[in-house]
Amino acid sequence: MYNRQFFGALRRFSTTPKIAEFKIAQLRRLKASQLLPEDKNFPGFKKRLESARVFYDADVFPPNKLKGNEPFTLERSITKVPAIDVEASKIGELPLGGEWPGQEFFMNLQSGDPRGLSPDERLHARKKIFVSDSMIYRVGGYPKNNPVVLLPTSVPATIFTLAGMQLEHEKLDYKNLIIDAYRQPAEHQKLLKLLKENDLETHGDYRLLTKGLFNYIKRDPKTGGFYTSPIFMGSKNALILNREAYFQALVKDFTLLFAAAEKTADPNKKNYFKLPFIGMGFFANVNGEYNIHHVLVPIYINALKEVLKSHQFKQLEYVEVPYFDHITEGLIEIFTKDDEAEINGVKLIFSEEIDLLQVKHVDLDQYRLCVVNPSDAHAYPGNEYGLSKYQPTSVESAIGNNTDIRYVQNFAVNEELLKLENWVGVKIAPHNYSFVENKDNRELVVVPCLSLAVLPPKNIENNLAVLTKKSAIGSCGLFAENNYQQNPQEDDLQYPLMKL
Repeated sequence: MYNRQFFGALRRFSTTPKIAEFKIAQLRRLKASQLLPEDKNFPGFKKRLESARVFYDADVFPPNKLKGNEPFTLERSITKVPAIDVEASKIGELPLGGEWPGQEFFMNLQSGDPRGLSPDERLHARKKIFVSDSMIYRVGGYPKNNPVVLLPTSVPATIFTLAGMQLEHEKLDYKNLIIDAYRQPAEHQKLLKLLKENDLETHGDYRLLTKGLFNYIKRDPKTGGFYTSPIFMGSKNALILNREAYFQALVKDFTLLFAAAEKTADPNKKNYFKLPFIGMGFFANVNGEYNIHHVLVPIYINALKEVLKSHQFKQLEYVEVPYFDHITEGLIEIFTKDDEAEINGVKLIFSEEIDLLQVKHVDLDQYRLCVVNPSDAHAYPGNEYGLSKYQPTSVESAIGNNTDIRYVQNFAVNEELLKLENWVGVKIAPHNYSFVENKDNRELVVVPCLSLAVLPPKNIENNLAVLTKKSAIGSCGLFAENNYQQNPQEDDLQYPLMKL
């Protein structure tokens, strides 16, 4: 029997009745699945709730696009998301209630619709990262041959939720990254001619897309239908990937990620990252059926190496990239040189340790474990509608099952995520560019080894961050006035809303 007094308090506590109902629904599903945080009544849990932050690309979300229900605001990108299944939003639960309308309902929404994000808004929504101090209670669960194991002692970690690029639908990242004969016939014909003249599958920024090694992925210029044909039959109507656009998007993602880690760093511990190949699962299936991760993995590796080479992240010491299949393993061997095992002081490891919540290379007592949760911009972190404690169907759902992020990083449950002071913008400059002036009236220091700046939230309405002379240490610097509490002292307070 659910505690009526508790759920009544939730309704009064939440910002709107509809969000309160969504909140109650999430908590009931977590409780029914035995996935409520095991230490939710402990004093330290409140500290973890308060640690939640949203880091965002300040060029994508300028000051006038933070709060509010207008199209393309950061607030909408956080709150207008449902609870969905893993693949293609076939089933789920709406924040505003009502019968589940199916995937195409969302694909046809206009920007600013109160019922959810439009496809274009989802592209913007991806340009943010949820960050929180969390606890790992279990490991395992994904893939199926990785059994769930309850840890004897919970392990602290900082979890960074980053959404991958989505190629499974033409209205999502596909439209910015892939040129086809149906949507852009003139541009497609021009690029195809260029590739043919050079007798290449790859030329400059562009590459023909293949299914495996022997078939082109194509699109009919009249019907828009997708199909494949053997390479020996020619490249007419073959899809073309804009490799440079994909590369640059990843560079921004990684820069935002590691900037967030520097801002929230524990000065007494170096960061050990577990960074998976984000967006290489269902999202890498063109039209939901043709997987091209063999094309994307080399670009992903090169983008990661580029960011490590061109930046100096003071607290970053390890980046471990786990892989799940032999194709990825082969690509890693081809595109990673022995002399790149350490880049700019950062040790880069590609491992077969498929569980993102386990580390075997170092003693974690000496490091801050940073886990990157590969997410969906159209769902809350840790999301999976059909919760299953022992049979999660994605990497993200396994992380959601084994940690507290479905609670701590869920906007409907943790209202810290809706507070402006907990949103931190990051200005990401192209390589070799200096920092952009800010309006904080403090002297700006240009640090050549960094191409980003994070503005401290204090007294800055738009909450952008800037590296100041006060905060510079050596040649690369740390960030001033860090309001993100690293090692909070547990107090005796009990959070009244945690008692389920």
